[in-house]
Amino acid sequence: MKTNQGLVERIIRIAFGLGGIAGGYFMGGESNYFSIGLMAAGAILVGTGIIAYCPAWHVLGISTRQEK
Repeated sequence: MKTNQGLVERIIRIAFGLGGIAGGYFMGGESNYFSIGLMAAGAILVGTGIIAYCPAWHVLGISTRQEK
């Protein structure tokens, strides 16, 4: 699997993902579907930021990674 995210995008994804997880937790955690969805979306953002690969970007042919 070839990476398709640049460093800036990875940092932004991880920051927004952690914010989504925290926001979902403080909104009630597992008490409503919105907070669960927010935490799940945050986890996906953190995961894709860590591994530097986004399947949606791959399908769309987008890459923010700078080629050497």
